[in-house]
Amino acid sequence: MCCLLLLTISFLMSLFLALALHPQLPEYKVVSLSVTNLTTQPTLGGQFDTKISIENPNDKLVGYFSDFKVFMSYKDGVVAADAAPGLSLNTKSQTEVIVRGLFNQGNRLEPKLMDDLVKERGTDSVTFSLRMSSLIVLKSHTFTTKSEELLAICDGLKVKFQDNSIPLLENWTTTENPSHACYIFEVGHNL
Repeated sequence: MCCLLLLTISFLMSLFLALALHPQLPEYKVVSLSVTNLTTQPTLGGQFDTKISIENPNDKLVGYFSDFKVFMSYKDGVVAADAAPGLSLNTKSQTEVIVRGLFNQGNRLEPKLMDDLVKERGTDSVTFSLRMSSLIVLKSHTFTTKSEELLAICDGLKVKFQDNSIPLLENWTTTENPSHACYIFEVGHNL
């Protein structure tokens, strides 16, 4: 009987804390994206530079992020990958993460996707997607309320050419799009 009472009290306290702290997921936005020296013939090559804003909307919970895994893709094929160091984000604050990576040095895309990329590159712009994953732990001063892996998916990132004859892509800039919000998915979690 005593154990049941302690278990019930423990459950109610956990429920109360979860409701009182009300953990919210962070918000990710692509601030800028540029691709330089993009080559598609004879092989795929180039470099991407991106700046991603991450905001912690919680007013009582600090966010601790593990190292970020970042994948740049064209349609369903990954064309570049890199990582960024983890960070902590105080309550009601935001920071920017800068990621630079190299495109696959060689043709690792399926032939159909590579053909599509070559055709789209010839139209003065190419649309990419960015995927960013990290383990996040949300903590108050005394309790860990949420621990889970998040996946941010940022689709429709259109990079424009300055001149079709130059293999240098013009920036996807903040003047054209103040920011590009990303979708957040919970991959796995523990409370």
